Amino acid sequence: MIATQSDIDQALDREAVDDGHGLSGGKKFLFAIVLLLLILVGVELVGRVLYATRSDANRYLRQTYYQQRDWAASYWRAHERLTMRYEPYLGWRRADVATEHINIVDGERRTVHASPSSDDALDVWCFGGSAMWGTGVRDGGTIASQLARLAGDAGFDVRVRNLGESGWVSTQEVILLDRMLRRGEIPDVVLFYDGVNDTFSAFQTGRADGAHQNLDVFESYFEHGRDPRRTMLSQLAIVRGIGAVSRRLGIDWKPPTSDERSAENLANDVADVYRANVAWVRKRSAEYGFSALFAWQPVVSWQSEYKSVEADAYQHMNDPNMDAMLSFYDDTTARIASAEVNVMRACLGPTGEEAYFIDHNHVGEEANARLAECLFEHLEPLLQEQAGKGGGA
Repeated sequence: MIATQSDIDQALDREAVDDGHGLSGGKKFLFAIVLLLLILVGVELVGRVLYATRSDANRYLRQTYYQQRDWAASYWRAHERLTMRYEPYLGWRRADVATEHINIVDGERRTVHASPSSDDALDVWCFGGSAMWGTGVRDGGTIASQLARLAGDAGFDVRVRNLGESGWVSTQEVILLDRMLRRGEIPDVVLFYDGVNDTFSAFQTGRADGAHQNLDVFESYFEHGRDPRRTMLSQLAIVRGIGAVSRRLGIDWKPPTSDERSAENLANDVADVYRANVAWVRKRSAEYGFSALFAWQPVVSWQSEYKSVEADAYQHMNDPNMDAMLSFYDDTTARIASAEVNVMRACLGPTGEEAYFIDHNHVGEEANARLAECLFEHLEPLLQEQAGKGGGA
């Protein structure tokens, strides 16, 4: 039977109409794909905006502490622009920068109030992580700067160096000290202010052998030639959002490390590594003639009273793992406490008129001043001892 033109026209009409909906099955599928992509793009754009408003800088600037300080906005803008550079054996150090509130030269943050009057001034080296480096405070508000001020007020001629760096564990600090000694630089007093990073690194990796933080990133780079944080997929707001929701639900998508241990054994290992580092520094201090002071830093959960921002910090700063982390920190602290390591548990005391802590382990400038006063009680006898050897007073 030969089809007529009328038959052909009717067949074409039926295909085009497709049951009266105006689109063929293939076109419907294509339309659905395009619509889904548009929805995903919209969600991604909204997510990026939300993440931008929840950046570290914006999160801190919403706190009452910073809202009352006219320097806060410029400080956090500068802090967000800081970059890291690779440092042999140490992993990373911040690149040099000159701003109104943050100044770094040769990897060292500027110490204010340290104005030695002679070449014989006592050299005080301050080691630690971000709490020593001074996250959240201006150059003059760091622990190192506050110690320099107290030493000067007490009549000591000192040259205080802030050798802290964000994320560093005590093993990295010991390596830096060793490298400086090998170069012929000899201090009079060294201060190690540690705790959170040593503990968090072990909590993060499941191993406590002195390894630095974010070990998986370094392993991935060397073993697979890529940085997992820099993949296009990992940068998507949608992927980050799914990860945040899963963490809130207690789901850990990260595979366990091969060296995981029980929390009790891990705390013992952290303590053993830290004590070994203390012993190494003690041995070098006897060999080179400098004095050493060790302090274990406080965390927000040690406060007996809280301001609202500290209560928020204690409520995990949106991190459901924080409770376990702080509990692990207490377990490790109990194993660290000794006559030669000063645990700063009672230094800050109940929070005053305004918050001390700006998150679970960083504090504001006023709290740093209080911490420096506690540290100076132990530092002053060492300065007197070194001054008695012929300089600095």
